[in-house]
Amino acid sequence: MFDIRDHVQFTSTGRAHCPHCDQEQAKGRALSIDPDSGAYKCFRGCTTEQIRAAIGIPKAKQTPANLTGKRSALSSRETVERATKELLASKLPLDWLKDRTIFEENIERHQLGLYRAKVGKKTVEAIGIPFPAGDGFYVKKRLAPWADLLSADPEYSPWKQWGIPPLTWFTRKPKQARQTWLCEGEWDAIVLADELDHKKDTETAVACFNCGAGSVPPQAELDKLIGNVTVFYDLDKAGKDGAEKVARALGDRAAIAIVPSNEDAPKGWDVSDALLNEFPLADFRAAAAAATQPPPQKQSNNPLRDRLLTNDELIDTAPEYTEWLVPDILTQNELFLLAAGARTGKTLLAMTLAHAVATGSEFLSRPTTQGTVLFVEIEDSPGKIRERQQAQGWERGLPIVWLPKFKLSELPHLAEIAAEIDDLRLIVIDTLSRVKDSNVNESSAEMSAVLDPLQDLAISLDCCVVLVHHTGKVNAETADKVDLFDTIRGSSAIRAVCRGSMVLAASDRSYRLVCENGWGKHDLKVVLDAKTLEWKLIGKWSPVQNMTQKDQIVDYLKLSGEASIEQLYEATGIDKKSLYTQLSRLQTSDNAGDRVIKRGSRRKYTYSLAIFNTSQQLNSVLNSSNEDVKSDTGYSQQNNFLLGGDEKVLSELDASDEKLNSVDYNPEDHTEQGFRLFNNYSTLFNTGDVVELQAGPHHGKTGRIIEVSELAASIQLEGWAIPEVLSLSNLKLLQRGEEKSG
Repeated sequence: MFDIRDHVQFTSTGRAHCPHCDQEQAKGRALSIDPDSGAYKCFRGCTTEQIRAAIGIPKAKQTPANLTGKRSALSSRETVERATKELLASKLPLDWLKDRTIFEENIERHQLGLYRAKVGKKTVEAIGIPFPAGDGFYVKKRLAPWADLLSADPEYSPWKQWGIPPLTWFTRKPKQARQTWLCEGEWDAIVLADELDHKKDTETAVACFNCGAGSVPPQAELDKLIGNVTVFYDLDKAGKDGAEKVARALGDRAAIAIVPSNEDAPKGWDVSDALLNEFPLADFRAAAAAATQPPPQKQSNNPLRDRLLTNDELIDTAPEYTEWLVPDILTQNELFLLAAGARTGKTLLAMTLAHAVATGSEFLSRPTTQGTVLFVEIEDSPGKIRERQQAQGWERGLPIVWLPKFKLSELPHLAEIAAEIDDLRLIVIDTLSRVKDSNVNESSAEMSAVLDPLQDLAISLDCCVVLVHHTGKVNAETADKVDLFDTIRGSSAIRAVCRGSMVLAASDRSYRLVCENGWGKHDLKVVLDAKTLEWKLIGKWSPVQNMTQKDQIVDYLKLSGEASIEQLYEATGIDKKSLYTQLSRLQTSDNAGDRVIKRGSRRKYTYSLAIFNTSQQLNSVLNSSNEDVKSDTGYSQQNNFLLGGDEKVLSELDASDEKLNSVDYNPEDHTEQGFRLFNNYSTLFNTGDVVELQAGPHHGKTGRIIEVSELAASIQLEGWAIPEVLSLSNLKLLQRGEEKSG
């Protein structure tokens, strides 16, 4: 079904330029549409047939004129021939054409004729240009251009082309034509074709459109143009804009030429003016040779355009893994909500988090990314904050800054300050009810607009923002009966804007911290330590570990000492998201030989094994002077790695040195005795000792110790060029070294 909105662009108020009025060179948006039915009307009186014909899609079926009493838009061949004879016998119309160098030969060739047209209640003479259409002709009429007084009539329009669709009209079309020169108007096309005829050109066709400079006919009409097209439009703004419009529609095969002219050529100078002023055809050929492609179309200042991404651009610019501030709970560049009831310890939980981030220590048994914290604290006094810090064991010099007064309306100022803070990783805002402006209701949908800038702030600063908020009445006993996230106070827009939420449900005996984000949900059991006022996880964080990936990472770090995510990816082939996940979990590994340390900032982190720090300290000691030249045992005075200083145990172990053949150590023994034995086992191994590996991918292999510390030893394995650094708990002594090096 025909819908005019597929062919004409309407404004939001349902108005548009009428295609038929445009052909009549009338101005203004006279076309109106009913948005529901699609019915349209031109307030200047154009019929739907005229409008559809102007678009180039006339109605498929038309009522015969003899039944309606209306005349057809087509003229018969007899009418056209009679009009041509009348024009040739006229005085004023014929003289006007001759002044434009259109003589009798051109009139007969193009079948120009003398017609009549209405101007209000008047009937005036007009020169008609017929366009063949089947058995008849569409006739475009130029109304009495010789009658200067007629133009003063308010109902006068220079052209009449009722019912004529946009067409391509050739005034010259040689059989061997390879290119087309396109003119703006019919008179220009007639005289330029005549000039090429006189020069006996055989390669150039000449054409124009019957719809004026501002319109482009349908693609089927454009396809009629032969070969490459050179556009010769008038030298005015309408001609310039029209030339660019049609050249863009034609694509690569079109170029725009400048009509030959004098330096003082008047506005609107056209092909006819150039030929009347005796510019030779050679100048037109030179202009065609110098024709250029249209400039890129100037786009409107649409802010959405710069935000558009192709799917490939989206994938290429997206991070390959998620950076976590706290694994599984908080990402590094999002807005999160921390909600709890009144006096349940939500500020203490926020302070526990802030201290962990500032020190790089664990939060609820999870590793954190160390950095500066900005704490917007509105609820508590400085004295209360100091007491809580003392209870939690905060030391001086922590990278935490405080803002005791703030409103969300001041967010631009906060953003400016936050951007100046070095290595900012976390912003805590405590609480929403205190920082929102008084004219904003928590229960209204406008909270979305209020909190959106906070999410934008988190993204722009690559910093996690935690907004502390309140819940309704809920405790651990009633928590199973309701969705905890539904207890968040105020509008649902608050939770919707945040990337994730944490809800703390508490009673006198038990606590639940339920966390959600875009990566999953976690239901944690937590407890508030009454002495330290710190929140702690009950139980243990036990993430699923991919042992194959873990072993690959650990093995590579043993060889390289230190590596970035990118280097690990290139070496192991493990995707970066999995690498990041495994490295986060290795930061809290119970196995000292697998534990990883993270250094650096902002996606430029490097990772190394914790035992390498001890090994590096050992190297510095071994390379220093040694007053006791007779001893090179691991607990010698030349190192300070022993965690236990029991001299009696040390002397007893040293005395029995030659009697011990192997070491048995239970890594699950976390008693004080177990730690002392582990810390003093370094006395059982000396440089030069031959040992057998008891765990790991090289289990059963033998090697010789070349360096030793209280936790680890550097071992030269048989057949290996690069030494391995291994935990002492994984070694079995086979033979004492015969040589000892200081």
